[in-house]
Amino acid sequence: MAKVIKKQYSKDEANVQETRTTTIRGMAKNIHFNLGYANYKAGVWHRDYDKWCINDQWRYERGRHYAAAGGPPIKCITDARVLRTDALEFMGEMIYLRAMI
Repeated sequence: MAKVIKKQYSKDEANVQETRTTTIRGMAKNIHFNLGYANYKAGVWHRDYDKWCINDQWRYERGRHYAAAGGPPIKCITDARVLRTDALEFMGEMIYLRAMI
């Protein structure tokens, strides 16, 4: 999938972030997404959340939302480099239903 870069504008010019299209695999592999998932399951917030850029905060929130929706674990228990297909299908269904952006 081609990466499309566009500017996300806000009234505050210091808060302008570049956004990029991504894939379900790209979201599932992201460290902030996985942190959000793990932290939701543990019932905690990451202490450096306010120090992250807006895009990383969005990824973290996606992971928390995915966990709150009852999504299965993303990574395989025996090999953390392998993404579970049922988790990818669940994410795809959430995106299709507009339950996750």
